[in-house]
Amino acid sequence: MRVLFTGASSVPGEHILNRLLERTDYSEIWCGVNRRDVSVTHPKLRRLPLDLGSKISLEPIPKRLDLVIHFAAVTHAVDEAAYWEVNLQRTKRLAEQAQALGCRCFFYVSTRCAVGGNGAYGESKLAAEETLKKMTWDSLLILRPAELWRWKSRGPR
Repeated sequence: MRVLFTGASSVPGEHILNRLLERTDYSEIWCGVNRRDVSVTHPKLRRLPLDLGSKISLEPIPKRLDLVIHFAAVTHAVDEAAYWEVNLQRTKRLAEQAQALGCRCFFYVSTRCAVGGNGAYGESKLAAEETLKKMTWDSLLILRPAELWRWKSRGPR
């Protein structure tokens, strides 16, 4: 299976990416890389320059793309327009281009804040959810995590 993964430069994203790379049913994982490169190396991992703040191109990915796992988003912006451009418009373009590569399965990491009246971040994520729901998918999974924490145990003291 060929997968496109975005948002691997985040702590939870990198953790999930590492787990995916361990699986034998994924033959290639195309990892969208923006400002911060991903520290992970693996024979199945392919890096794809992907800036959700600019024009999106999935051209380097060969057909057929089987699954998109979309973690990437703008979470802290000074200009509210950035939430709408990246979290809504660029997510929509990413989904459309993935479908053009034959993709019919999309996993969207949203937020518990995805409700009306909850500011530009939450409302832009909610609008992206609604946009994805209007598209034709064999499988669309939307995850609204409350909070994500990762810690490393230092062992007994």
